[in-house]
Amino acid sequence: MKAVFPTEKAVHDHFEDLLRILSYEPLYAQIRIKRSNDETVLVGSSLIYFLFIVQMRNMDWLSDLNTTLKNTMVSIIDASINDEVAMCCYGVLCEILTDEESKDLSISDNICNYFLQMLEDIWNKTKKKYEHVPIMMLLKGFQTLSKNDSMQQETAVSNRIHIFIEICDEYPIAYDVIWALSFNKDIQQQLRSDSPFICKLTQLSRQPENEQMSKIIDGILWNLEINHENRSMT
Repeated sequence: MKAVFPTEKAVHDHFEDLLRILSYEPLYAQIRIKRSNDETVLVGSSLIYFLFIVQMRNMDWLSDLNTTLKNTMVSIIDASINDEVAMCCYGVLCEILTDEESKDLSISDNICNYFLQMLEDIWNKTKKKYEHVPIMMLLKGFQTLSKNDSMQQETAVSNRIHIFIEICDEYPIAYDVIWALSFNKDIQQQLRSDSPFICKLTQLSRQPENEQMSKIIDGILWNLEINHENRSMT
């Protein structure tokens, strides 16, 4: 970062300039399904830069731009026909919104499916174009969005809770995602039908790795009404 922007002021100025460009709504009509024109490339590249900056979380000035940034991301999502662009916007929003604000986001079914398909492709290494996308970045984003009712329901409808079950050993953050998703009635039914996973959760609850993991495991089991009479949430 310092090689490109030697001072924080330079980062701030560049960020503001790009935000001003992306706030220009007539630009949105030029966004294409694929990166086939300059406008789509500009928006996509700017969003990746925004995501990088907000994930650093050490820019004091960023909070002053949160409202404008949020409104711009929502406007692009509403107007965009490009799922990749929309998902980048959600990625930025995941970093700046509170849990309550995330719950109120309007998320289309195709974006949820795009997110899940991308995660599945990265995990299974079936698409080379995703090989440089950090899976943890996707999981952190989904962790935030998994509190959203639309994301929960579409995950249930697509029957893809298995993705998070498969990766939870290597990426424990997936347990947190499963906990959030387990508030959905359909997800609860799907989880209960996975006997090996339920056995695994029960075993983990008896041998918790740490306090936070214990809370997550107990939270999932509580939502599934398993051993309710013997459990108390803390």
